[in-house]
Amino acid sequence: MKEDLLKQLLESVLGKSKSARGGDEAVFHCPSCNHHKKKLTFNLQSQKFQCWVCGYKGHRAYQLLRKANAPASIYSTLKELDNQYNFKKQIVKKEISSLNLPEGVQPLISSSAILSRHALHYLDQRGISQQDIVKYNIHYSEQGDLKNMVIIPSYDANGILN
Repeated sequence: MKEDLLKQLLESVLGKSKSARGGDEAVFHCPSCNHHKKKLTFNLQSQKFQCWVCGYKGHRAYQLLRKANAPASIYSTLKELDNQYNFKKQIVKKEISSLNLPEGVQPLISSSAILSRHALHYLDQRGISQQDIVKYNIHYSEQGDLKNMVIIPSYDANGILN
């Protein structure tokens, strides 16, 4: 609802918009470069915007309305919207959950179980050396849905499992 009111307010100044990203964004003509196509995307939840032609961008509707020379009455309406719906206080945080390897997964290099020897033989046939096993932290599983499987974990640039 608050996004609809904000979109209507912006449309009163910038003209009719197109919807993008499932309705989360509105696309307008850019007041900075006046491109003939609608190239300025405005996220209705975060209020971040960017023109994909001239690079004009910002993070508040106030900035965009200022660039478009909006009348003073529009600013007061936007202020009422901000106060009513707390746009400024609405911060979207992504919860970062720590990932772990599946249950029952064992490090391949330090195990002496028969299944680990089968996994080592399997990897050896494919040209994967002991150094590769240590470098890529390759595991194997003795139980569960991954029984008798080799597990090669994936890590991001910071060394966190992804």
